[in-house]
Amino acid sequence: MSIDVVDLRDFYGQRLGTVARHFVGRSIRKRWTDLHGQRLLGVGYPTPYLGMFREEAERCLAFMPAAQGVVKWPTTRPSLASLVDEFEMPLPDNAVDRVLLVHSLEMSHDPTALLREIWRVLSSGGQLLAVIPNRRGLWARMDTTPFGHGRPYSRTQITALLRDAWFTPIAWDEALYIPPIPRGWFLRSARAWERTGATLSAPFAGVHIVEATKQIYRAIPVRREKRVLVPSLEPVLARTLGVPLFQEQLLRIAMTAADIPRTLGQPDQGFEGNRFTGIPMYDALTHWDLSKKDAPSVLIPGLATEWKADDADKTRWMKPSSLAQPFMCQPLPFQPILPIPKRLQPCLPKPKGVLVALMCSSTMRGRMRRRSISKI
Repeated sequence: MSIDVVDLRDFYGQRLGTVARHFVGRSIRKRWTDLHGQRLLGVGYPTPYLGMFREEAERCLAFMPAAQGVVKWPTTRPSLASLVDEFEMPLPDNAVDRVLLVHSLEMSHDPTALLREIWRVLSSGGQLLAVIPNRRGLWARMDTTPFGHGRPYSRTQITALLRDAWFTPIAWDEALYIPPIPRGWFLRSARAWERTGATLSAPFAGVHIVEATKQIYRAIPVRREKRVLVPSLEPVLARTLGVPLFQEQLLRIAMTAADIPRTLGQPDQGFEGNRFTGIPMYDALTHWDLSKKDAPSVLIPGLATEWKADDADKTRWMKPSSLAQPFMCQPLPFQPILPIPKRLQPCLPKPKGVLVALMCSSTMRGRMRRRSISKI
């Protein structure tokens, strides 16, 4: 959540904003007493506190995030403020010596990324000074001031956030013990509130003011990693005999078709097998006689008018190896011998000869049609 730059400017133009600028600026000046020859960068809305360093610093810039907006600063001189993306600042690495962060960290949706971008532009041994609302203070609980917007932090949270972004806190201070009430009596007694709160180290200060230094080398904990043995993988090209993976290859699918084949070629178990073989595009050799409901079904001729059982094994059919080829017909290439289950043997008619069948195709109608039957 970002507050508009116009609201920030209007707040510091009020009496309560003047009081806040005085006490927060005093704490900042106490930390940075001399910035001669230093390059100073302010991020967020730092202009109320940059004026004290503008004359002594070698260079003083103000970067305001795009979601907040920017105003001209200073108003009577060439502008030193710029509207930027706080996660991609238009500066090279190690470009500035000091960074002042005000009304920025609590407004950012990714404070870690913001601090790491500041770490990038900060020179080796550079220092960061951040003004952050205190989550236990009154200023963070009232949205009548800019410090009541965004996300407030505790000391523990600030420390963890800075260390995660490769900063080390070196000094702490608090300010704004006065309640954020724009009444005459509270504003006149502001010095007493600040003196009493600082003396008692009261936990209800309005803001934390933390100074941190940039870590040049981040400590990495040494851990003994458990060794895991991973079996070596055979190269893919070796498994495919040098055939590239993108080349079209043959895919073979194995499935359960049937344990007991039927006379018409359909399986008696397995839906996938039935889908592939149970819906044939040709006429069957034999059919079941389903014309009678009061008697068991028996085999009746289909394409085959006669068949013969094997003399050596009565549970097996004999099939021809070659057939005559009439017009537009092809012989049925049946070479194997199909076993007949014993439970179906009583239904078989008496064998009369050798099974002969032809599978014929009609190219005109696009379907399979039975043709003539020859008898051997």
